[in-house]
Amino acid sequence: MKSYWETLENSPITAIVSMILHPIILGPVTFFIIVFKSSNDIIEFVINYAVIATFLFAIPTIYVFYLLRKGKTRSIDIPVKEDRYGLFFVNLSVYCVTLISLYFLNADKNILILLFACIITSILVAIINKWWKISIHGTTLGGSVSALAIVVNKYFLILILTFPVLILSRIRMKAHSPPQVMAGLVLGFFITYICYKILG
Repeated sequence: MKSYWETLENSPITAIVSMILHPIILGPVTFFIIVFKSSNDIIEFVINYAVIATFLFAIPTIYVFYLLRKGKTRSIDIPVKEDRYGLFFVNLSVYCVTLISLYFLNADKNILILLFACIITSILVAIINKWWKISIHGTTLGGSVSALAIVVNKYFLILILTFPVLILSRIRMKAHSPPQVMAGLVLGFFITYICYKILG
């Protein structure tokens, strides 16, 4: 896999797309919109999003940068699939803690369902990763589009147009094959869709 800096020099658009659609950025933005839409007042929004930001984003991000600092990975994408299991464990742990915390804080059902969908998706990605490096960028984008379209407005489905852009970006960075990105997009989108349809 090419580094972001190397790609930025040779193909800036490719690097920028991968950065903007990176789970570390896309996840917080998606949850911000979902929590804002699902909260009754500003206090509820601040409390719920503070829990999500602390557990769901700060802790995994700190873990990834710890790996970088210790030289245990060479990119925030953790390109070697065998190195991803630590992050999978951290993510699953914080998803569960966040879900339980927000349940007891009486958070809106739409927030809880999205967290549950993230847990199911993460488990499936961890299992698939044993044999095949499915794209986490893909699962995050697919799940985000699905959740935003269901919870906020169906017009968010227009973001499906970003799918081929992400596929091309990840291929040009030599991070994934086309099927790996497409599988991630499909998995993230439909697991989230199914969770909302069954639990919503």
